[in-house]
Amino acid sequence: MGMGIWLFACKAHVDLKRVLCRFGLSVHDKTIHDALKSLSKNSLIQLKQAILADLADRRSTGNTAIILDNIQQYIEAHEEGIGRASQLKCGTAATAVRLDNCAPGAFDLKDHLDRVCDKKRLGLTAEGLYNDINWDHVADTQALHWVRALVEYVPQLSHYQKLISARFWGELSIMRMADGRKTEIQPLGTNAEQEIKTDGMMRAILDFESQMGLEPSIMENSGRLFWIRGDGGSHAAVQRIKKYLSAHASDYESFRNRISLPEWWHTRATNLNSTARNHYGPRSSSDPSSLSKSSVKAGVKRPADLKKIHFAADDIAIYFAKLSFVELPTFETLLMIAKTLVKRYTSQRGHERALSKSESTDNNRDMEIKPGTPWVSLTLADQSDVGGLERVVLQDEDGISEAGSGANEGKEDTIHIERPGFDGDRVLANEELFLEDHGWWIEAAYAVPDGDVGRVYEILKIWIFVFTGTSNRNYSDYMLDFYCLFKYEASQDLTNAILQNMLVNVTGQLGKWIEGDLLQEHYNRWLEDMVGKKGGEFDDKFYCQTLAPNVNHFLRLKEQIESAFNLKARGKSHTSPHLRSEYQRLLAMYKEEELHLFRSGRTLGHAAVNYFGRGYKRLKEGRIASYLSKTTAYADIMADARARNELPQDPASPGNDDGRQEFEVVEEESDEDVGRAAEPED
Repeated sequence: MGMGIWLFACKAHVDLKRVLCRFGLSVHDKTIHDALKSLSKNSLIQLKQAILADLADRRSTGNTAIILDNIQQYIEAHEEGIGRASQLKCGTAATAVRLDNCAPGAFDLKDHLDRVCDKKRLGLTAEGLYNDINWDHVADTQALHWVRALVEYVPQLSHYQKLISARFWGELSIMRMADGRKTEIQPLGTNAEQEIKTDGMMRAILDFESQMGLEPSIMENSGRLFWIRGDGGSHAAVQRIKKYLSAHASDYESFRNRISLPEWWHTRATNLNSTARNHYGPRSSSDPSSLSKSSVKAGVKRPADLKKIHFAADDIAIYFAKLSFVELPTFETLLMIAKTLVKRYTSQRGHERALSKSESTDNNRDMEIKPGTPWVSLTLADQSDVGGLERVVLQDEDGISEAGSGANEGKEDTIHIERPGFDGDRVLANEELFLEDHGWWIEAAYAVPDGDVGRVYEILKIWIFVFTGTSNRNYSDYMLDFYCLFKYEASQDLTNAILQNMLVNVTGQLGKWIEGDLLQEHYNRWLEDMVGKKGGEFDDKFYCQTLAPNVNHFLRLKEQIESAFNLKARGKSHTSPHLRSEYQRLLAMYKEEELHLFRSGRTLGHAAVNYFGRGYKRLKEGRIASYLSKTTAYADIMADARARNELPQDPASPGNDDGRQEFEVVEEESDEDVGRAAEPED
């Protein structure tokens, strides 16, 4: 039986299974399917018992969340005919996640709803949000990442790796998960609902709650909040459900007893796409600050994860190779230099100074950037011919910072022309913005596997400004939802409980923390591949009873079988060739172009947008007011509905059923969600 399930998990070819069955080493697929159904049933029974035990004790620390995501697979009909046509199979998959480190009463419903009705979020301001970010900590982590990049590149400095890890896990840690902590999860049966649609999301959630034993009467009387997790589009769908049903008196029927927050993997991917689009530049740019020129120089088609650091040496690798061990700079010396570089090259202040000759040539020693050779300005005709571009966009600095639609952002057929009298260095300013924007992303990317949710949250607060500065209105609102919940509408226990469970680790191993939506994407990939072979709908019994609830068992079983036969675990990641040659070519180009020196008047047709600065301005000039007007209107309706809920109701009156009533809504025309697929778009 074990061999048969292992073959099933490995998706072994039917011929192999038939032969092994004949040798008595495996069993028939029908027997395997029956065993998997029994395993699914027992797993869900155990989950229900644990959840009901938690709800029976109001002081229990046990809670369970649902991570869900759309699942889809295009099934191609190789022989078309009546009833046989290629079609896209859609559904929703979910995983129940048992929450750890929750204080008793952390998910108290009344406390949360009271805070929402108080509407303290009306005190939100751009200045308050800015001041709530721990900028000293952000600067310290950026400096350490600069040192990490150097240490990873220079073999002679590799002995500093442990010091870097100790610094991240020690004084720079904010809220790090305990070592050895393992997340308990149980995949749920799939259904054929389209969770991007409001009514589809509602039916999907009710189905998953039913699988977990959360009947309407239980949820209505529990007095608890229930956490629905998903990407940005899933979060938006839940928010729409709550808005459409806000007039219902029942906390269950109105979905007031559910909270939703956007998961972090799609958020990081969306931010990375924004950075790439902003800094890639024209298709054939001569600007060394643009990713397009760097990628061409490195021989790749798209932007690579480059650490563009210049130490004023002809060859940084040779420079350190010539030093004896005692001559190598100490770790503290490197860190002190990195902190200075962060101030000069990775800050809003540094970007502003690069755009002004008077500021760049003042006597501020901390921010001083050495001048390069004099820049010979190109004529208008020269700039319009750069890279064979056909269209010239005339913009001044105000036009860049105030553009509302982002219509010209990231277009490869446009170049930027400076206003008359420009004496700054646009190329250096672009580089400053890229190092800052991508540096924030790098910090989040490294904090996630370390399990330090506090460090990630600091970056998320910064991304409120960044997303507001882009053309992506959705994630701007999603991040504000995140911040307002923690700042104004959640107790400290609820805030800690959510943050302590935003990441999952199904192995318990150090450095294996991932986002919840990424875990669901891993499961979805396995299920989508299976439906491509088997056919059918996602709500068929084969998927919702046999496959989906056991997907985690399938993935873990393969590892356990290998371990049982003393086989070394096979790595699942794709190995990449080292990029040392590419780094050397890029460093040489940056030195030759004097990228990190100030050259007054330098501009080469590429102007990156200061998303953070523009976002701050938008928030201050009306975006926050618009957001608060929209979200506090819901609080007013909810307060009235809660008041009616306290009045005696006729059991026979409409709406006092189990909450599964069908309803039709007119879908609002919303922006396309950028986090729908495994590779989100901006």
